[in-house]
Amino acid sequence: MAAGFLLDAAFGEPPAGDADRGAVVVGSLTKLFACPGLRLGYVVAPEPRFVERLAARQARWSVGSLAVAALPALLSAAPLEHWAAELRALRDELVALLGGCGLQVIAESAPWVLVSRAGSLRDELARRGVLVRDCSSFGLAGTVRIAVPARAELGCLEAALRLTLADRG
Repeated sequence: MAAGFLLDAAFGEPPAGDADRGAVVVGSLTKLFACPGLRLGYVVAPEPRFVERLAARQARWSVGSLAVAALPALLSAAPLEHWAAELRALRDELVALLGGCGLQVIAESAPWVLVSRAGSLRDELARRGVLVRDCSSFGLAGTVRIAVPARAELGCLEAALRLTLADRG
């Protein structure tokens, strides 16, 4: 199964579309399958030569035999269509929650959203046990990235947001 199909099914938009627009798409199967020890990923690029150059620089031991052996079973057992539908629904709920709190949300087809003009939101949520990623190192100062949470965790995020906004007055 091609990585492009995997992403198309899991995230609802083919990565090749991004590559067609000149983007290099790098993804992690490790995160998709929650198997950090396997260290699996993929690259989709607009030109095959780019991928070939990356492959030439890749360490020969970068993918272990355990990962190679596990991948077919992981792919064949993955309920990708279900994951895609659930991800879209949860992302929509997250966008609605954040927008309802007056936050400026940028959402695409990724398993996360960006909140621009976030100010001190990252620190305020951290004090309440919710960690979000600061995007300054990506050139997006004042922006945080919030992963689409599992359904059970969405309520925790909502409670933390409501308390944070109440403290702001």
